[in-house]
Amino acid sequence: MWLLWLVASWAFVRAEPPRDFYSDRDEILAAEELEFLGSDIVLNNDESQANDTLMRLKHAELDSGFERGIYPPAKSFFQAKEEIEASQV
Repeated sequence: MWLLWLVASWAFVRAEPPRDFYSDRDEILAAEELEFLGSDIVLNNDESQANDTLMRLKHAELDSGFERGIYPPAKSFFQAKEEIEASQV
């Protein structure tokens, strides 16, 4: 019995170390990006600049919502209609 445990322990120690969590995570995220709607669309320069501007505004609005604890899309449309219409996004 002792010998069996020793062999099993040795095999476990000699086994390949587990992959790094962040490497696995990065691979999964990269694979998911290929599945996003519109991921195969190539933007021209003007479209890319417009997208960058829109994403900056979107991220600023999200950050503001986290800081203030107020995020209009999380509310009922009827309660947040004016805030949503005032949004730059």
